[in-house]
Amino acid sequence: MKILIVTPYLGSTYGGTSKVVTEIVQGLASLGIDVDLITTDANGLGNLDVPLNTWITRKDYRVKYFSCWHRNDFIISPSLTNWLFKNIIN
Repeated sequence: MKILIVTPYLGSTYGGTSKVVTEIVQGLASLGIDVDLITTDANGLGNLDVPLNTWITRKDYRVKYFSCWHRNDFIISPSLTNWLFKNIIN
């Protein structure tokens, strides 16, 4: 089984949501499920200092960050949307 999880952010500024998503991904991966996570680099008023548009391998899963424009909780990421269209919708 392969699962793709999409979340608008993982930045610590957002607190519980980021923590819960990360824990769900880690839990699924620990069960032997192939999990990928895609998100943006949004982090409150700034952006995370992470590599963009490339898979980063964590212990049991992969994560890919995309650049975005954001104001408060309104987040737009054309690069993430394009990736979804190219890789999910056939």
